[in-house]
Amino acid sequence: MISKLSNFILRAVRLLFIAALFLHYNPLAAQLNTERIALNRLQSGKWERSLSALKKSLRKDTANLEANYVMSLWFLTAGNPEFQIDSSYTYILKSENLFELLNTRDRERVARFPIDSLLLLNQHDRIDSAAFELAKRFNTEDSYNRFIFSFPGAKQQSNAVELRDEAAFLDALKLNTYTAYAEHFKKYPQSHRAQEAKERYEKLLFEDKTHDKKLSSFKTFFENYPSSPYRKEAQKEIFELTTANGEPEVFFQYLKEYPQGQFAKYARDIMYHLFKETDEKNPTSIESDSLRQVIRLGSKFWIPFYKNGLYGFMDQDGEEVLPPVLKKLKKTINVDP
Repeated sequence: MISKLSNFILRAVRLLFIAALFLHYNPLAAQLNTERIALNRLQSGKWERSLSALKKSLRKDTANLEANYVMSLWFLTAGNPEFQIDSSYTYILKSENLFELLNTRDRERVARFPIDSLLLLNQHDRIDSAAFELAKRFNTEDSYNRFIFSFPGAKQQSNAVELRDEAAFLDALKLNTYTAYAEHFKKYPQSHRAQEAKERYEKLLFEDKTHDKKLSSFKTFFENYPSSPYRKEAQKEIFELTTANGEPEVFFQYLKEYPQGQFAKYARDIMYHLFKETDEKNPTSIESDSLRQVIRLGSKFWIPFYKNGLYGFMDQDGEEVLPPVLKKLKKTINVDP
């Protein structure tokens, strides 16, 4: 009896000794056991105990793939009071880098944990999705910009850019100033709202710079913003304010300042009729090729003629001034230019 008991004790001691040797020469077995324990604790909601085990593993080896992967899971698990998307992202990036360095044998080993490229990719996608949902929850230009720059490989990048542009445009709408719209289309020239922001900018800029409706303000705007779509309107105001009293000298003044202006021809035409009414000689300074033609034609009378079934006109000298293109003539024809 004593002999049997001795043998049993001896075998038990041997087994314990072998187990101790195995753990001594295979620290990896103990290490894997630690990460599995940490994962089990995480899944049970034992946040502190799980984190403590993971930190212990990483203190021993910062390149511990299993510990880095579980740490990424730890920071992204719902209900964790220390939920942190950025930290989870940091650990998954490190895990992916470590996995890429593994040889075939080590990949087979970690597959038993289990860890493989697909699991790492799925975790990465989960982090990107969580970060995008957080950005949408805030729904601000800054929140989307943070996502765009912090998660460059995310599938949601294009959606984030569109939502960012929309949020930025809504901010500009709230301010409704030309500087706010200018900032928008300069920062985001590819924005689907850029053209609208540009149009609002141009309108508010013109209104701001000419709000006092003074001639000097319209002149300054016309000179300072040569590409503005409101340049035409500014010149119209300049013409009307300059020539408001209708005297010939104000039209001279306009032509002196804007000889090639949009309303220069109109000013010359008005002056022609003003001088014509007073029978004064037209100043040569207001004449243009078209106006000279009008004056030349106005100094003669026209006579209709009929040719090849059509009517035309010739002047008193017999020179054809309108070729035969009319099928018939009205009873009264106004030939006054």
